[in-house]
Amino acid sequence: MPKGYQITQYDRPLALDGQLEWTEEGHSRRVRILRVHIEEDAGKRVLSRMFKTGEAPDEVAAAEGLAQQSDVEALRTLVADVLARFPEQIAQFRAGRIGVAGFLIGHVMKASQGRANPGIVNRLVREHLLESSQ
Repeated sequence: MPKGYQITQYDRPLALDGQLEWTEEGHSRRVRILRVHIEEDAGKRVLSRMFKTGEAPDEVAAAEGLAQQSDVEALRTLVADVLARFPEQIAQFRAGRIGVAGFLIGHVMKASQGRANPGIVNRLVREHLLESSQ
């Protein structure tokens, strides 16, 4: 696939009724797609395995560990664990250096190997910092 190429069932359906059908090695395969968002490299891995095995994209993403983590409680625990390692940066935040929040968000994303939902991480880090500054 070319760089920046996107496959989406949400904005531009690939097929009617959310069904993607193809024929490979004489066998007809079909999967249902509702909505999935994954990055370029992960998308290539998912499509490759999906076409080889006939598995649904969400099954491949889960099996390959590519699915985005959006469990708020699990991410809250991760945020607390990561922020506990950076007391100096938390003190800087309390002293008015709000840009330090980006540094901490980056470390949470790194700890999740980029799988955490960035919007949720951003909110949880900021909540944690505001709670700890009161």
